Amino acid sequence: MSPKDKLTNLLREYVTCIAKQIERLKHSWATVKYTPMGRRATVLEAIEFLESQPVFGELVKATMLAYKGKSRAKMLTSMRTQVKHFFRRSGIYVDCFEKGRVEEFEGIQTLYEKAFTAREESITYLATLEGVSFTELIEGVTLSRKEPLDFGSFLIRRFSPEELFELVGNRSNEIFYPYATWDVSKLSWYWFLVTQRTEEVSKAGTIIVDFGDLDSIRRKPIPNEISVLCTALYKIVLFDWRPQGLQEEIGYHWHDLGINFSVERLQKHRYKLVWEPWYGFKVPIVGKIIPSLIDSPPVAPDTTRLETIPYFNHRGEEIDGPLKGFSLNEEETLKFEKSINDKVDLFNDRLLEEWPFFQVSLDYLTKAFLIDPFASAPEQLLWHITSLEALLGRSEDKEVVGPLARRLSRILGSNNSQRERIKYQFRKLYQVRSDLVHGNPWREYSSLYLYEARNFARYACLWFLKLARYNREQNKTLPSRDEILNGIDSGNILELRPKK
Repeated sequence: MSPKDKLTNLLREYVTCIAKQIERLKHSWATVKYTPMGRRATVLEAIEFLESQPVFGELVKATMLAYKGKSRAKMLTSMRTQVKHFFRRSGIYVDCFEKGRVEEFEGIQTLYEKAFTAREESITYLATLEGVSFTELIEGVTLSRKEPLDFGSFLIRRFSPEELFELVGNRSNEIFYPYATWDVSKLSWYWFLVTQRTEEVSKAGTIIVDFGDLDSIRRKPIPNEISVLCTALYKIVLFDWRPQGLQEEIGYHWHDLGINFSVERLQKHRYKLVWEPWYGFKVPIVGKIIPSLIDSPPVAPDTTRLETIPYFNHRGEEIDGPLKGFSLNEEETLKFEKSINDKVDLFNDRLLEEWPFFQVSLDYLTKAFLIDPFASAPEQLLWHITSLEALLGRSEDKEVVGPLARRLSRILGSNNSQRERIKYQFRKLYQVRSDLVHGNPWREYSSLYLYEARNFARYACLWFLKLARYNREQNKTLPSRDEILNGIDSGNILELRPKK
């Protein structure tokens, strides 16, 4: 008998054991009234009994021989754990105990073989976009948008509690993995950035540890938990996110400012304008869904990290609800979709490999975006300027601020007047930056500096993207960073400069 045939027989025998155990439990539940907690305890007790039987041990050995070609004592412990995970995570145990019957054996056999022979798996990441909502007008009423925003390599969407419950496997998690049970009711309030990544499945009994970078300094401006979302976040962060300012009633808006404004002039305005700091949305949670049925599920997201504010429901009762910062209506959502789609064909790994300096700049732009300016305004300002330095700075420059101001003004200014204003404003901005990094205390600087720093960095990144698009459309090789800066410094940027 071949190892595969022996495995099939033992798998069938174990499934039969499950069916017999179900009959015993059904009789117990018919004669004794259990609480939900007591019922769960009887299920776990029955499964512990099943997995202690000789047939389960033989099934583990047969699985090792059939799929790994050998049976070593050190590897059997790992394989035993994987077989346990399979029956728990696949829903076979739960289906049996809930429906009172075992599913068709052929289906179980196919699922078992697929689980133990997979070489790759597609891991899904769900990141909460806290403070973001997309709405649509239905019969004169503004409601949350129902359809997801599909950008090919990632989605932005909401889930109903039922959809999340099924997606994350809460049905099995509630019984076998309480630590992995998601709070689907609370998380259904939020819009998620959803992306997938294919990863190699690790072999049974092996632990991979990479010591390659142990003795090197690594630049990691983006937190580990969101690093897998970087490419999607770059595109999103470059959109013109505009918080609702405090000047709406007198006709001043964030979008009226752009980069061609004077902080000092606005500070002297006769209305004594007060501007709240510019801020982005937050990504406090990144959930991970592993499809592998032979591994334990990841820990559920910690929803205590989500900020809530009180609301009143239709009955006048005070309830907690999600924080709201950006609510994009249909027109604004269309602009957002266009902004992302314009970058889809260009913004890829090839671009970031050819222009590593550009990825460095985007990393710092994203880091600044995710910082709460109400808690750390100086840090947001510093990272935005660092993003600019990654694009336009040179280590051999005798001074920093002058060349940066000149290069920034040349790529963003449309005429001499604009270029002079940009140079002046950047110098003022860099003076604030210098006060911070040279040990001077943080003074009461206008929050408009934060918005100005954000827009300088964002507009500069967009200019480089347009430059890349221009060269791609002309079937030209992307110019190097030195070639770009030489062109800007010499004033010969007609070929470099994309159309504004």
